[in-house]
Amino acid sequence: TDDDLPPSHQNRLTRGPRASGNGPNGRAAIMGNLPYNRVQNDMESEIHWLEQEAYSSVLRAFKAQADVVTW
Repeated sequence: TDDDLPPSHQNRLTRGPRASGNGPNGRAAIMGNLPYNRVQNDMESEIHWLEQEAYSSVLRAFKAQADVVTW
């Protein structure tokens, strides 16, 4: 069923500073944020992976419990 599927993260907005491009040559603001954006993206990917693992673990636990319990 749809309840067995991991939650959708399609509506998740990316947070963090946005480059305005108002630097001396228009690129300074963008280039200055690249390392920060990479770290932020890596962290968001890691959090997403951990959320998926936790969700899968909970589903496995419910399934294991349901297999043991007889109604």
